[in-house]
Amino acid sequence: MNPRILILDEATSSVDVHTEYLIQEGLASVMQGRTSVIIAKRLSTIEQADYVLVMEQGQVVEYGTPRQLIDTPGYFSRMLAQQMSTAV
Repeated sequence: MNPRILILDEATSSVDVHTEYLIQEGLASVMQGRTSVIIAKRLSTIEQADYVLVMEQGQVVEYGTPRQLIDTPGYFSRMLAQQMSTAV
């Protein structure tokens, strides 16, 4: 199959960091040339995204590129800081 749209729901949520890296490597080629919707809680999963919608309780609370969201104080940057502090 060669779908135009690919939807991934928590593709790397329950794997270790090494396995996550391998999955992301494989997904990079699978996502080429198609629209991909990725539902993720791990911020590393969306690093390569063109555009991000941040949702809280079913509502879009922020949107933009990963860089814009990291640089702007808000929900996304707080989530990133929290994940970074628990990773140390």
